[in-house]
Amino acid sequence: MGELLPALSSVVDSGAVDAGVGRPRDPGIEERALVAALEVYMEVGWSGFTLGKVAKQAHMGKSALYLRWPTKEAMLADAFTASDVFFEYRDYERPDVPFLEYVQMLVEDRLTRYYTPTGLAVIRLILENHTDNEELGTIWQNSVGKSVIHTRNIIRDAMRTGDLRPETQRVQLGDALEGGMAMHVMATPHHLLSVGRKKVRRFANELVAGVMGPWVTEQALVDLRENGSERSHVLLPLIAQVKGDDAWEDDAQGIDDAQGDGLQNDVQSGNVHRRDSAGGDHACSGGVCDDTLHDDAEEASQSAGEETPGTDRSAANADGES
Repeated sequence: MGELLPALSSVVDSGAVDAGVGRPRDPGIEERALVAALEVYMEVGWSGFTLGKVAKQAHMGKSALYLRWPTKEAMLADAFTASDVFFEYRDYERPDVPFLEYVQMLVEDRLTRYYTPTGLAVIRLILENHTDNEELGTIWQNSVGKSVIHTRNIIRDAMRTGDLRPETQRVQLGDALEGGMAMHVMATPHHLLSVGRKKVRRFANELVAGVMGPWVTEQALVDLRENGSERSHVLLPLIAQVKGDDAWEDDAQGIDDAQGDGLQNDVQSGNVHRRDSAGGDHACSGGVCDDTLHDDAEEASQSAGEETPGTDRSAANADGES
């Protein structure tokens, strides 16, 4: 469990009870308890969250928890504060890379973490934040809320440096990026979660291109081509398709390797296509191929002589205003 929260040992318990004089605290106990707290919250939500359930999940006595956290609010607040490493790795210490590569790194890292129990607990917190619960609202503001503001600030800074067009809507674009990551995980059926985890890099590339593509400037694209890593160059043809600009079609070569997911991608003149196992060619819109997760899982199941669940699918479209 410790892998979920690698930086917990450095956490200061803002709501914990002072241990005072006596036997020194075992930091391993606190880490185990906070990981268990997120796992329990992920499974039962705020209404079912109790220190007793956390103690059972962590295989420890309730008294040990109450010595550190007087209430469930204090414990869950510390758990989400500790899990802020979920956002810290690439969010707050920007490496010296082009703007688009930085966003690519951030999205791929965040999506990977969303598929962990920690990430799923964060998604539940996002949803329950709208239940008019003051305690949860404070926890959200000190964890997820900080990340939302940071994403908007990344966009603001890119507008100032000329990587994004000056008329870019900072709030809407940031929300589209944040929402795209969370919604992708929530929309993945449970039986396809393992497939989704394997396709994180591909979806991250497509999300960045689809969301940021219409707003990036020539300066940002030139910077990516000249100073970005080979892996980041996969964004160039995807963004070219979104922008309807064939000036970057030469950068399409090698996109299969850059995607890194073993899919059969065909890139010609900035257009991305996906070939299924039957040889059918499916055009992708904005770099996003419909039913990718389902089709990949179906192909794997058929090769194993199994039937893929959920083959009877329907789509519904709804229009709404924000």
